[in-house]
Amino acid sequence: MSLQLSAVAPPDASLQWTTVDNRVTLSGITATVGDCLLLPTDTSGIASTAIAPTSASIGVPGANIVEDGWFGIVIDLLGGGGADATDVIVRTKGIVIAWTSASAALAVDQAFAPNTSKQMTASVVATAGEANKKLVAVTTESDAAGSPATALRKVLFDGINGFGRAGGAT
Repeated sequence: MSLQLSAVAPPDASLQWTTVDNRVTLSGITATVGDCLLLPTDTSGIASTAIAPTSASIGVPGANIVEDGWFGIVIDLLGGGGADATDVIVRTKGIVIAWTSASAALAVDQAFAPNTSKQMTASVVATAGEANKKLVAVTTESDAAGSPATALRKVLFDGINGFGRAGGAT
């Protein structure tokens, strides 16, 4: 008798990551390619608009409740830039180039959390104001010392489920 596992990939197979893009309308903001935006959902669970992330949406605890938002990275401005870009394409899952902020050189797999300035900030250990933030991205490449603190970087992004929380607490 032999056992076969259909979920085991052959040695020459590679890991596949699904890319998910959505078209949304900006609500009260302007955006640039690489911005991290909050995608509020309506009563049926559909996100059709995008706004700037709020403190509550990034997972900062308030009254012992952590509220998570859905996030997307702008990959295309439809109708041109600035005020004309009322509709945008956002990536909610996949590899993407995004605005990130870090104070030091980054190793591969550095985690990032959204912030209210439409960028993502490198996650630090649990400190005041940082614990429990939703981690939505990890770097795919290292970044040498001396790189700009705020830059467009390639990240693996999941704005719906995320990759856990800063500080490891829930």
